[in-house]
Amino acid sequence: MADETRAGTVTLPIRWNTDAGTPTYYSTNMVVQSTDHEVVIMFFLAFPPLLIGSPEDIQEQIAEVSGIDAECQARIIIAKDRMPGFVQVLQSAVQMNQAQDETEGTV
Repeated sequence: MADETRAGTVTLPIRWNTDAGTPTYYSTNMVVQSTDHEVVIMFFLAFPPLLIGSPEDIQEQIAEVSGIDAECQARIIIAKDRMPGFVQVLQSAVQMNQAQDETEGTV
């Protein structure tokens, strides 16, 4: 049902549509940057280097590692004025998960 909030403006409910084909990515790292009007959130996946062999071999391999590549999985741009609402939704989800974990005794 439409909700008339002020003259000439109508608020309609959102139907959230997702399907099995919606890409789903795992992220191990996140970078947040701000511009004058937007917040850019980038999600990355970083894999540790493959280290195999004896403990001595592994130590040699680690000494040769100069860094770990993180591949960008998704870049999300949010209008700055919408960011507080996004943060509030995320914080609510964290609090609900923490409460559920405490109830189940998993903390």
